[in-house]
Amino acid sequence: EFDYDTMQKVKVNDLCEFPMKLNMAPYTRQASPEDGDSQEMPADGSSDYALCGVVLHSGTADSGHYSSLVKVADDPERGAQWYEFNDTVVTPFTEEDIPQEAFGGHPDDPNAFARSRN
Repeated sequence: EFDYDTMQKVKVNDLCEFPMKLNMAPYTRQASPEDGDSQEMPADGSSDYALCGVVLHSGTADSGHYSSLVKVADDPERGAQWYEFNDTVVTPFTEEDIPQEAFGGHPDDPNAFARSRN
């Protein structure tokens, strides 16, 4: 975002919520066809999606660092596992921490922009 008062680029640190599971059926052609006749929605789950990755940014609008949170495919013994990929360091990550880590921070916090990740 560009701040015309200061004439500088400003990183947007607003909260951006996203679901862990999303059904895209309401956004398909079958849900809102052009001819006005609705069609039956597929019941096979083909429109269901699960979040499997998040890109995080720390830094300012001009510079910073990117890392990723990635959900590794389900393991029959352990189930799905999230990991943080940060350059050469890969560490396990807790799914419940994703909303907190993906939120950029509060502009009133003087350290928010130095550590913000969104």
